[in-house]
Amino acid sequence: MHLITNEGPFAPSFSLPIIPVDGISWKKESEKGYMNIEKRVVELVEEKIAEIERPDLFLVSAKLHSNGKLIILVDGDNGIGIAECVAISRYVGFKLEEENVIETAYNLEVSSPGIDMPLVQTRQYTKNIGRDLAIKLADGSKKKVP
Repeated sequence: MHLITNEGPFAPSFSLPIIPVDGISWKKESEKGYMNIEKRVVELVEEKIAEIERPDLFLVSAKLHSNGKLIILVDGDNGIGIAECVAISRYVGFKLEEENVIETAYNLEVSSPGIDMPLVQTRQYTKNIGRDLAIKLADGSKKKVP
């Protein structure tokens, strides 16, 4: 376990992309050409976050898996409640159906990242300053911090 601080070798000094690029699904959208479903989901989530008027909320990831599961992870500097997750889920689900963005059956899940999820956004690191976190390297090994 290592204590995350805003200084030292584990201090966040980078920004990671919000959306993984593998598993992209596409749909033609009028004359504009092709639009990435995940990109549209990101736009919808950001619209709803702005509507909720909680500037501390942020999108962690949006991923459409090949099995039809659309997983949206949202977090907040002060946490996120079930009411916000429900509001985002209803808004995104309604808009996706209304716009017929996804042509096949899918399951929509909106939640906060669990304790077992890796930190991927700089804001997540900042939020967790002062907490003990396990460090697991990309190769799967664990590193003890002196």
